[in-house]
Amino acid sequence: MLSNSLNLYGPLNELGYGIFTRGIIKGLHEAGVFDFSINEIGKVEIMDIEELQTISSQKQSTPWDRNCPSLAIWHEFDLNKFSGKNLFAMPIFETTKFNPQAVNYLKQLDGVIVLSDWAKQVVIENIGKNTPVYVVPGASDCFDHGEYSKIQRNPESFVFYTVGKFEMRKSHIEILEAFKVGFTDHKREATLVMQVSNPFMPNMIANLTNILQQLGYKIMQHSAVEGFLVAQSGNAIVRIFKQRVHKDTLFSLYKHAHCGLFPSKAEGWNLPLMEAIKMGLPCITTGYSAHTQYVNETSKYPKELILSNLTETVANDNAFFRGDRGNWMNISTQELVEKMLYVVENYDKVEKEFKTTANYVKENFTWEKSAEKLMEVLDSHEG
Repeated sequence: MLSNSLNLYGPLNELGYGIFTRGIIKGLHEAGVFDFSINEIGKVEIMDIEELQTISSQKQSTPWDRNCPSLAIWHEFDLNKFSGKNLFAMPIFETTKFNPQAVNYLKQLDGVIVLSDWAKQVVIENIGKNTPVYVVPGASDCFDHGEYSKIQRNPESFVFYTVGKFEMRKSHIEILEAFKVGFTDHKREATLVMQVSNPFMPNMIANLTNILQQLGYKIMQHSAVEGFLVAQSGNAIVRIFKQRVHKDTLFSLYKHAHCGLFPSKAEGWNLPLMEAIKMGLPCITTGYSAHTQYVNETSKYPKELILSNLTETVANDNAFFRGDRGNWMNISTQELVEKMLYVVENYDKVEKEFKTTANYVKENFTWEKSAEKLMEVLDSHEG
């Protein structure tokens, strides 16, 4: 019998784990599953009032139940705080090696749930095959409808767009390098819009200013315009949001852009990439790590948009990764330049072909499908 009961642990905020927890809650409701408890990790920080009310109502209606399976959507190295009958965890990780503490925690679970086939292989390589590992593909919200579908792009400037916390793993510096090389002397003006706010880097804008100057960009006098850091090199214009933007602004930016840039060295899922794909935005990305669950031949992802000249190296940025968590893949800046120029020069063809990928991802990666697969996994352990 299908079990419709679950103790769900996870953060309820606007960061990655929080968005996934909230997505699973949304998916459970869409799948008709309401008999589950919500046990938040940390402070509740949700901007959407209606969503907050729905979650509050769910918390009040269904208390924690020791007889239910429990799922913690949380870091693999911090799972010792959770308990419950049939205890599962859904860690979202980017690199290939777990520390001994994480290995110990994962081995004691009734099951590990991951978002991709790539992640499943990483878990098995770290903890062996005694603990079951299941793939429950993730999802993202989709806003390719209503007012968003009516937005028109600026014909005067070709707009590249990237979103994600500013850090080495996201290859943001390589993006800035490639953009300058490819478009400083290009016949057409190009704009790079970056929404890269990182709450864990209080000096991010100062650091970015220094990086831009070192790369040879000129910081514009009007960069003091509220909300933006603006820099330029010939026909290459960079606009960086100084603060995190509301999701309404975020999704409208996807529709204003011509091409997304997501050349990550490693990803646990890459929510912004999937959001952009669902909006029909052709995106240049890497053929490595968790997002290969949907950046692949099955989704008919255009090979011309997948970076393949990758070099495996130790994951170390002296900040969030310090050389003890396995490897990631460095990209080729020159290959990124070539992909960007290809998109500009063949845009009508690229945009038309990408619609097949966008439709496939919209149909097959929904929160409801994730929740249904999750309940199938938990039901297989009932009793």
